[in-house]
Amino acid sequence: MAIILEWTTPTRQDHTGLLPPMPIEIYEEIFEYVAAVSDPLQDGPTSEAAVTRRTSLANLALVCRLFCSLSLQHLFHTVVFHYRYENPPSMAFARALVQQQPAAVALAPLVRTVVLAHWHPEDLFDQAVYRMHQRAARRLPGVAQIVLRDAPFTTDTLRTLRHSPCLKVLRLESVELDGYAEDEDDLDLAIPPVEELVILDTIIPGNGSLHVTVDTSKLQVLRVNLDRSLEIVLDSSPPVLSVLDVDFAHYGHSMQATDDILVSLRTYLASEAGRRLKERIIRLPDHIPAIPTIMSSRLQQDAR
Repeated sequence: MAIILEWTTPTRQDHTGLLPPMPIEIYEEIFEYVAAVSDPLQDGPTSEAAVTRRTSLANLALVCRLFCSLSLQHLFHTVVFHYRYENPPSMAFARALVQQQPAAVALAPLVRTVVLAHWHPEDLFDQAVYRMHQRAARRLPGVAQIVLRDAPFTTDTLRTLRHSPCLKVLRLESVELDGYAEDEDDLDLAIPPVEELVILDTIIPGNGSLHVTVDTSKLQVLRVNLDRSLEIVLDSSPPVLSVLDVDFAHYGHSMQATDDILVSLRTYLASEAGRRLKERIIRLPDHIPAIPTIMSSRLQQDAR
């Protein structure tokens, strides 16, 4: 990751004098441990774990320049634009990015993951704020993962995806794509290529006025739990797919696996592309015969 401040290895001493310098890798491990107290992808910004993590890293940043650099890398690795909380910590950062304030511009390259969470129902939040957060996300040049969780998919969202040159992972969780079209001329939705695509509780429409296509030219990992979404992706014949994770036994969707999609799934797994998979995890409801899975060598060792 980029280091914002110039630094040297901190000196240590005790009553006998200077101690040998400690390798930077040890400091990095310590900061990894501190940052692991909370997962920004799962914990809300006001949770006790999130507050503890943020406070600890902020305090460590005051110790020396090395600690400041290591702290900032963790503090800004994942930025969550969360709408269920008043004045979330990311609000000021988003505004500063849009205004191109120097401090925000300097911190922007540290961000690797952007989460837009809990923005539904649409009539209960400020559309202007949502658009501001989308604009802020487009000013983060190093973003490798974008997560939409219970958030509307808009033209601004698509623009954000297309203006993220380092994007490798896209997670769609409880996203309504049906409401994407904002006018009669805006009925085609092409999701740009990513290496990992996670589609959970999100229906990718294949019929109707909105036409959705998924560019799977670079897709290596697919995780999905709804049959219609799986069908849309598999129909595009992803050429380099190596991991397929299908969960039709998901508690809320145990009846979603139709006969047609099961036939399509079995056909794909039996095809040349399916046989090239390095790992496939298929979870089906109890009343459906199991489909053999392939585990990676690492998973096989763990299973033993």
